[in-house]
Amino acid sequence: MRVMTCNTQARSNFMNCEIRCFEWTDIDRYLEQIINMQLENIYEFHYPEKKPNRDYVKQDILELEENLKKGNTYFVGATQKGRLYGYIWCYEKMFIDEKRMSINSLFVYEEARGKGLGQLLMTEIKKRMSR
Repeated sequence: MRVMTCNTQARSNFMNCEIRCFEWTDIDRYLEQIINMQLENIYEFHYPEKKPNRDYVKQDILELEENLKKGNTYFVGATQKGRLYGYIWCYEKMFIDEKRMSINSLFVYEEARGKGLGQLLMTEIKKRMSR
């Protein structure tokens, strides 16, 4: 497991995040935060005309456990002191004999946006996908 520490400024507070590839136990630990982040990502950013469906989002995340076991799915999270500040969730796919990354979701909490955290998550997932 690769652990990367990043320093970023979040408003007036200094935030020191640990960025790493999550296993299912990590996702389970942050499950409620991930559900809330996915709800915001899906229904506020992409489909604001639709009524949020918490059960649908939770089921989608629970299916992630099986996908992680297949070895072609990656979930990289940025945490600090028990709080998840952002994540990127990707699938590895073959396309015309090349390995490609398909991003399922990228999310950074509002107070951490614009500080480079999303770029750090992208950098870490690219490293994972190039192995």
